[in-house]
Amino acid sequence: MKVLLTACPSQGHLFLPVPLAWALRNSGHEVLYALPDSYLAAGSAAGLPTARLADLRMDEVMTRAFAPLLRQGLAAADPAERNRRSVLAFAEMAETISDDLVGIARAWSPDLILAGALEFAGPLAAAVTDTPLATYGWGTWLSGPADAAMRAGLGDLYGRFGADPAKTDPQIRVDMCPPRLADASLPPLHHIRYIPYNGTGTIPDWVLRPAPRARVCVTLGSSVGAAGNPLASPLLSAVLAAVDGQDFDVILALGEVEVEVRLPDNVRVVRWLPLAQMLPSCAAIVHHGGYGTGLTAAINAVPQLVLPQVGDSFRLADRIAAAGAGIQLMPADVEPGRVRDALSELRHSEQRRDAAVALQADIAALPGPAQVVPALEALARGELAAAGTRTGR
Repeated sequence: MKVLLTACPSQGHLFLPVPLAWALRNSGHEVLYALPDSYLAAGSAAGLPTARLADLRMDEVMTRAFAPLLRQGLAAADPAERNRRSVLAFAEMAETISDDLVGIARAWSPDLILAGALEFAGPLAAAVTDTPLATYGWGTWLSGPADAAMRAGLGDLYGRFGADPAKTDPQIRVDMCPPRLADASLPPLHHIRYIPYNGTGTIPDWVLRPAPRARVCVTLGSSVGAAGNPLASPLLSAVLAAVDGQDFDVILALGEVEVEVRLPDNVRVVRWLPLAQMLPSCAAIVHHGGYGTGLTAAINAVPQLVLPQVGDSFRLADRIAAAGAGIQLMPADVEPGRVRDALSELRHSEQRRDAAVALQADIAALPGPAQVVPALEALARGELAAAGTRTGR
């Protein structure tokens, strides 16, 4: 079976399906990862063959789309306007890569297209080439008005190829978000266990040694933490002021962000470091609400302080808080005192730790990526009834 894999153009999104791609390859199938030029090296580093798409970065598209709202303050923005701008951003991303992706699908003739839940050129390529479609995600599925708005926003693009966005539903949805964090109103999903892949890198010796005192990880991910993102600086300023002088060490995983304020003495800066290897030594994590970061923390039973900023980060923050495994602070509430109090609760509350352990157990109980491969094989063979068999809970 030949599988054409796609993802939204950001490192967090392209890392998500890598363990599933490995499971497909270990079962004897070919996987070709179609990625924008900026991410080809990351795809190759994951051990996957890649195909080049027009260059595109999700953080740049989102920054352009949300620029007027950022100037007035994201927290004060009308939710309907935030949603409208999200539609524009995802439609722009699909438009940018659609010609290349359809061309690859026509030339390579895959048996299955496996697309990210928020990557909309993949379903277009599947419709144009009459290829079975499956999608994967981490609780990021659109439904109701949001789904209708996205389909309307894709109308012109799909029409250019003679496709109808209303007829591009996947036959299988593979969800790596545990049911406790999932939306029960969504269509039936194949729940599989999230396996953290956070890229490659050398783990420093100090990460592997016992920590002399408690550690807290702070990260803004690969989108909010991208160079030039205007959301990063005020977030970092508030968090660094909150941790200054506290009785724990802070591991600041910066990505591309440059720090514009004084670093407290208890802060150590790293650039890119695989979170899955660092988090077991941490008592808590502060992050932007990225699903890859949040699920990597969950699989390590690390309590979370989530500071959502854009898109589906608000949804994850709500679910982590509802599960008791973390605390969320909305953009208007991110100030040093609130951050300091939240971190104190996360570090000292047995209830928070117990909830984080329960969430970890939920994830561990789910089937691994290899368990969904037979359903994908059946879908590619045209055996839709067999493909509809559920995995997980």
